[in-house]
Amino acid sequence: MSEVGSKPQNKVTETDAHLLICLAAQLALEDCLVQMQEGNDPNLRPEATWFMKIAWNLALESTDNSLEMQKLFLFCCKKGLLRQCLDHVEACRALRKRIDESVTLLAMYEFEAKAHLGDNNLSECLDMVEAMPHTDPNTFETLAALAVESPVYHRDLGMRSLRIAIKKRLAMDVIDFTKLSKAFHSLVDLALNNGSSSDAESKEEALTIYQDICDIIENRAKGCYPELQILWLMTKAWNCGIHLFSSSKQEAGEKWCAVALKLLHHLPTFKCNYQEKVATIAKTLKDTLSEVSSYLEKIKASPFPTEAYS
Repeated sequence: MSEVGSKPQNKVTETDAHLLICLAAQLALEDCLVQMQEGNDPNLRPEATWFMKIAWNLALESTDNSLEMQKLFLFCCKKGLLRQCLDHVEACRALRKRIDESVTLLAMYEFEAKAHLGDNNLSECLDMVEAMPHTDPNTFETLAALAVESPVYHRDLGMRSLRIAIKKRLAMDVIDFTKLSKAFHSLVDLALNNGSSSDAESKEEALTIYQDICDIIENRAKGCYPELQILWLMTKAWNCGIHLFSSSKQEAGEKWCAVALKLLHHLPTFKCNYQEKVATIAKTLKDTLSEVSSYLEKIKASPFPTEAYS
């Protein structure tokens, strides 16, 4: 405290000013390094370097204060090492990414070779790729194409690969519905090609896939599902239903036609082109089935002759 009657000391001494500058440089440098680590601003590195030079020069000037000089030297060395550490971390991440890409590429080559050689362990190769971290949907879509590439045809592995790709696309923060629809297109195509067109049981798997697609279109796509893909799905479902109807599989045929009509409502542009035509065909089909059903009932009700004709 100052003596009574004396003036207060407002003037900051040179040593105090020096210490304040040191502290300011240290705090500013620490803040820059923290922000660099968080990736907030890529232009902070030159600024951090400038503050480090200031701290270093202040250390050289601190000849009268050995403790302060020691702190500043240690501070500069420590921050320099931390900067090098961050650089090495980034380099390791870049290297790891290149290694992951190379390993994935090698696995795809292995899958293709085994597929064409008819290797029985092809499914294990797919398991290995699926277990890899950070594999993207494109990888599995490529594997699906390789699995069914002529002359080989590993339908089950192709469908499994596509299911993995679809699952990964649906798990993304922002779903690319164009790419998702193409994966579903390939999956539906493989599913519908199983069995004959008149075999209702062989189409059950495809029907389940259609139900999943309809759910995505109605609840997640919000109008972003490509209309041409919906049109293709509708046409395939309708034709499948007609084939089943013509094979006397009425119940299965009705299911498929119902799916087609459901998809028809999600065609903003082409709906008017198909709605009237589909409604006419559906009515004709319903009337025909009703007539056939009535005819069958009459046959059942008619008494069958018990005596042989003379």
